[in-house]
Amino acid sequence: MNTIRSAHHEIIQYYDSCEWDYRVIWNTDRSLALHYGFWTDGVRSLLEAQRNQNKWLANLAAIDATDRVLDAGCGIGGSSLHLALTRGCKVTGISLSHRQIERARKLAARENAASTEFQVRDFTNTGFPSGSFSVIWAIESVCHAADKSAFLNEAFRLLKKGGRLIIADGFSTQPFKAMRSSDENMMRGWLEPWAVDTLATADEFSGAMQRIGFERVVNRDVTDLIRPSARRLNTRAQLATVPANLMYWMGLRTDIQHGNYLAGKFQWKALNRNLWHYCVFTARRP
Repeated sequence: MNTIRSAHHEIIQYYDSCEWDYRVIWNTDRSLALHYGFWTDGVRSLLEAQRNQNKWLANLAAIDATDRVLDAGCGIGGSSLHLALTRGCKVTGISLSHRQIERARKLAARENAASTEFQVRDFTNTGFPSGSFSVIWAIESVCHAADKSAFLNEAFRLLKKGGRLIIADGFSTQPFKAMRSSDENMMRGWLEPWAVDTLATADEFSGAMQRIGFERVVNRDVTDLIRPSARRLNTRAQLATVPANLMYWMGLRTDIQHGNYLAGKFQWKALNRNLWHYCVFTARRP
């Protein structure tokens, strides 16, 4: 626990410090979700989009009651609860944040989700026995890994033969070193406040998956499905400009919290410059 906190201090501090922001801006008390959500036909609200993303990904991964799922970077447990309650599978959710795990456990007790468990662990070095899971699920969490291959290697080790990996996350459209300085600064203005060191490109990530040994690697660009949420986040950040700056000037919001507000603007600007896109990767362990 202490080793995890020391190694991943910035990530833990970000999520713990910005819990109130997520509750107010992203309505996590209802959605239980920190992710963007998928706006497919018929979706009319952010809450519906976030729930729809869980359903969409679960269908894609063909998760059923026979599966043992690892929710790698589970946040407050929303996806884990969805999978357990709608698919009947067993789910282990892990996060670096003790606060998130405590909240996930309380939510699981409230929802009577007995087939879930939540633990503080590092998804690049979980300590679980090899072959423990039939599905590894990671929504907007792998971006936080400084070494994406470290996550992929651990995922490969943890999956049973024939096990499935599903990842939904943001990816850079080009390597950072190839970007113009203004574009790189925009990306860092978004990512650094969110405790993300860098984004891999989809090609880099796909290549790493194949080198590690994954088969049937498929990448789906679903940027259009998250675009309404990205726009909404920017709109709310724009509306908060005066109060956010005033509260920061008065010392009522920390540097981390102020950075979170600014990131809401930068993620939208960067998306409109085509500097990043949102992809869903699936693969199997042979």
